[in-house]
Amino acid sequence: MKFLTALGLAAGGASKTIQEGLDREQKEKDREARSAEAAAGRQHTTDLLYKRRRFDQMDKLVEVQEALFALGLNEQQVAANMSGGMANVERLQNLKTISADNNIDFPSALNVTFGENFNAEDIQGGAVNFVQSNLLDARLEGKVYKNPYRTEVSDQLKALESIGDPVGFKKQIENQYNSIYRLEQLIDKGTNVEQNQKLVNQKRDLITELTKKYVEMEQTTGNTGLLASGYMSLALRKVKDAKKGAFGELIVSDNLGRVQKKFTGNYGRAFEAYLTSIDSIKNEIQAYSPDNPNAISGGSAAFMNELTVNANTQLVNEYNLEYFQRIKQGAERDRNPTTVNKPKLISLRTMSDVDKRGLKSGDVIKHMVNGQAKYEIFRGFSEPTQANPTGIQLFIPQNTLDTYNPQQ
Repeated sequence: MKFLTALGLAAGGASKTIQEGLDREQKEKDREARSAEAAAGRQHTTDLLYKRRRFDQMDKLVEVQEALFALGLNEQQVAANMSGGMANVERLQNLKTISADNNIDFPSALNVTFGENFNAEDIQGGAVNFVQSNLLDARLEGKVYKNPYRTEVSDQLKALESIGDPVGFKKQIENQYNSIYRLEQLIDKGTNVEQNQKLVNQKRDLITELTKKYVEMEQTTGNTGLLASGYMSLALRKVKDAKKGAFGELIVSDNLGRVQKKFTGNYGRAFEAYLTSIDSIKNEIQAYSPDNPNAISGGSAAFMNELTVNANTQLVNEYNLEYFQRIKQGAERDRNPTTVNKPKLISLRTMSDVDKRGLKSGDVIKHMVNGQAKYEIFRGFSEPTQANPTGIQLFIPQNTLDTYNPQQ
């Protein structure tokens, strides 16, 4: 009896243990089911958020794309500008307005270039779709997309964009001068001479137009202090550019800005270059004179005076210095009994054809005035007149140019 009771108790305990095990197993399955359900819910939410973000980003890209096409840009230009968003669209809209105001074809002022090792011809489905797809993926993954399509704004439009910022605008003009300097170095080396000279001429025309706009800023903003400081460097640049154009290889500069004059044997050309430069700057000065009814942008006394000061320093004073140094050296050679290459003694009233052929422009000559030797520099011959029977022309010292003073 006792044995049976014990056996029953043991069986009951085992049954209870088995049930508890089953209950735990069920609870574990329930937990796993709930966990899986929660995970599925979270994944569903994540998928929804991803899809929402993707749709949001796509909407933004489509908005930018439509705005760019509305500006009249072609497919590659649109693709190149999609990364910039609506902020870039606003800038391009402003550039289009500037283009219209200055008779510039806007799409032609935006040049598309390509990234390294990128061939646009390999793209299937069009440039816009290619950039849109890659840009969208990059933004959803939190990465920065390097657009292989790039756009460059023309120098002229970029400079006109900076109007209103005198410092930035002046910098654009100086960039054109620097570009001309580099192109002229290539021309001097014989590299793509015709093409580079065409670019130089285009940049000179652009500088003229930009300088005119710069002066207009003075008239419209009244910001004469800041503009005047800019005039100093712009005037110097303009004078040096005129000088470089006239002298060519007679004056060379190295990368450190050191100037070397190659006047020996070329003094006639050098003096002519000085006079050509002076005449050129005189015309520039007159073009900005407030007294000139046809003055550029109504004239600017500040810019006119800066041109005058730099013309005197860089051209007139230099010319006179070279002139008197040349006269001095000729007179010293003439007085030195051991010197062979003396100035030729001539008569300003009568000269034979042989004597005329023996003279070279830039030579120091000597003629007698009241029994005294007078040294001058030969320039050339013109048609004889009663006052000048030989037609001889001489280089003469130049007067300094007067600055503009309305009180005088």
